[in-house]
Amino acid sequence: MPDGIVVVDEAGVIRFANPAAQRLFGRTAEELVGGAFGFPVTGGETTEVELIRRGGELVTAELRVVQTSWESDAAWIVSLRDISDRKEAEERAKELVRAQAAQAEAEAAERRFRLLAEEKAAMAEENAALFERAQEANRAKSEFLAVMSHELRTPLNAVMGYTELLMSEVSGPILDAQREQLGRIKASSRHLLELVDDILSFAKLEDGRDEIRAAPIDFREVVKEVSKLAAPLAEQKDLKLRIDLSDSPCEGVSDADKVRQILLNLVSNAIKFTEDGEVLIGVSSEHDEVVLYVEDCGIGIPAERLDQIWQPFWQVEQSRTRTAGGTGLGLSVVRRLAELLGGKASVESTVGKGTTFTVRLPIRV
Repeated sequence: MPDGIVVVDEAGVIRFANPAAQRLFGRTAEELVGGAFGFPVTGGETTEVELIRRGGELVTAELRVVQTSWESDAAWIVSLRDISDRKEAEERAKELVRAQAAQAEAEAAERRFRLLAEEKAAMAEENAALFERAQEANRAKSEFLAVMSHELRTPLNAVMGYTELLMSEVSGPILDAQREQLGRIKASSRHLLELVDDILSFAKLEDGRDEIRAAPIDFREVVKEVSKLAAPLAEQKDLKLRIDLSDSPCEGVSDADKVRQILLNLVSNAIKFTEDGEVLIGVSSEHDEVVLYVEDCGIGIPAERLDQIWQPFWQVEQSRTRTAGGTGLGLSVVRRLAELLGGKASVESTVGKGTTFTVRLPIRV
């Protein structure tokens, strides 16, 4: 018979082994008979077992058991069929199926990746086009603001000039009532000119056309100049304008016009939102930086709004009935000018108590 046949008694001892069983185990009948079979046997069952031949070779066998008797004793006939080749073929088939599945998954993943890459490329191209259109619109806006600002400045300067001539009575005497009315025209014109200047400065910064004109500068002298320029605004509201100058020198290299504009914007803003008390302009030096600060005791800014105040056209008073005028560009111009000079602007505020704006600039640009 091609299958190995062994007879095992109830004690599990081999009583007989045919030639096929001897080849399967790699042992002679004399070596097998009388030894322990080593596997539990139960009649009517079929199972797979692994045998170790002499030499260590592993063999997979299909085991079948039938109850019988041997030399008048109860025993079991155990059939052992070598299925190593079949098991190996099954494993190869399973491995092939796994490999095919892995390849199919890899191809599907590659298709998904390629599709995502194409979609991403399309989105990037669309975003680039949108960004370019946004840039063009932004440039057009900046050019429009710059042109309109220049166009508005010319008639405004003429209005202010003729108002000055009338008030100086070059063309003849005027009545006190007329002088008062001319004063209002002059004040309104100056206010409108300030708004135009804010828009013009913002347009230049937005368009990247503003350049630094660095020169030796005494920051304390700039603070003094700004206090003189802002004094009339403070007097109109009966506010005290005070300066705090550092004892140590604050000299360096920077753009005096831009530093002056930063301080003027901050001081004008402080006076605008302060009804009682004082406004303080200060300067000090720390290592290689100069620190400019403006303190007021005005309405203050809520903590959740501190980031928004730097945005263009944003107003602290958002209602339509707001009392303070302006374009909402002053603080945006301050931050952009500070960054242009290599510094940064920050703010601290308490609602109802006041606000402190601080600008740190390098001593030397």
